[in-house]
Amino acid sequence: MTSSKTILLLIVASTFFTFMSLGVYALTFASFATSILGLSPSLVGAIIGVSGFVRIFLDLPLGVVLDRVGRRVPGLIGTLFFVGAAVIGVLATHVLHLILFQLLLGLGQMFFMAANTVLIADLVPSGQFGRYVSIWQISINLGDAVGPILAGMVLLTAGYRTVFELSVGIALVPVALYAVIVWRYRATSPPRARAARRVPIRAVLNNTRILGGCFAGFASFFVLSGIRSTVLPLYSTQVLRLNAEAVGQIIGVTSLVNSILLFPSGLLTDTVSRRGMLMGGFALFSVSLCGFLIWSTHPFLLLAAGILGAASAAVGPSRMAVVTEHAPPDAKGTAMGLYRTFQSFAFLLGPLVSGVVYETNALAPFFVSLVVCAAAIGVIFAVLSPRAA
Repeated sequence: MTSSKTILLLIVASTFFTFMSLGVYALTFASFATSILGLSPSLVGAIIGVSGFVRIFLDLPLGVVLDRVGRRVPGLIGTLFFVGAAVIGVLATHVLHLILFQLLLGLGQMFFMAANTVLIADLVPSGQFGRYVSIWQISINLGDAVGPILAGMVLLTAGYRTVFELSVGIALVPVALYAVIVWRYRATSPPRARAARRVPIRAVLNNTRILGGCFAGFASFFVLSGIRSTVLPLYSTQVLRLNAEAVGQIIGVTSLVNSILLFPSGLLTDTVSRRGMLMGGFALFSVSLCGFLIWSTHPFLLLAAGILGAASAAVGPSRMAVVTEHAPPDAKGTAMGLYRTFQSFAFLLGPLVSGVVYETNALAPFFVSLVVCAAAIGVIFAVLSPRAA
């Protein structure tokens, strides 16, 4: 196996275990904060948004750093932040502990994901980013799927603390895998600092194709973060009275369907149309949100979650391909930093807005608004990126 393929395999494996631990929190964090610590849903949404808030100010500077000094060590640092967050989760007894937990998660995602996306762009052949990044995203969604299902099973026989202790062990695996990446990665060298300076940030900000991919990323992550982390766990348990295992299945099926469809989506992104995949994906987002609005039984909620997974698969590789392939050669890290800044805004606003809406019992208008917005995204992207493939 070549060095590049070895590194890609290690990236995929480390990402799977990282997102397995994050999937555990998708099911347990909101319920733990409300039922054990007695916090309000709106406050829980605000705390979850901390992980996105910290990244808003650091994603773009970190992208510039990746262009100038390399990708390996930031990725390893990200895995260590995840371990720290898991330990805080085990010990949490106060709202400040939960804030620190989300702060460390935010830092971990910022370092880990930024390093991975640029590493993949460095290593894959030209014009094949969509299919390779879809394999990486499959590992994300498989971890996202396994985490909630595993957490739901453990909660049936043990408490929240046991689930958080399990997440510590899971989070240690990516540390070991990424240490190997740091040791073995020699496939590409980071751009020289003077070369990176020749590509100003303004050149990235003025590229409408990159902005289109960033905007698509914001819209999709806003929906996914708000629905998965706040609305579904609270609405399904407190209103529909579903047990933890059933809710874990609803959250997990989104990632399972996403995983099945991601590689075909990546191939279509490379060979057919990035813009078409984005527009079709946001149409599916609208259908899924309509399902969550009108359905209340477990089987139909699973169907809505499956459609949500298909929508996410359609837009996943295409939005990132637009950003990386239209970035200047020495500014891939900067372009992805901008993309992740948009994503961080989504992770901040999605849970916060969803928590406030849930607490005010205005779910129906909220879902209707999301349906209308999702249906309009494809048109907006077409305006921002009229010549995209």
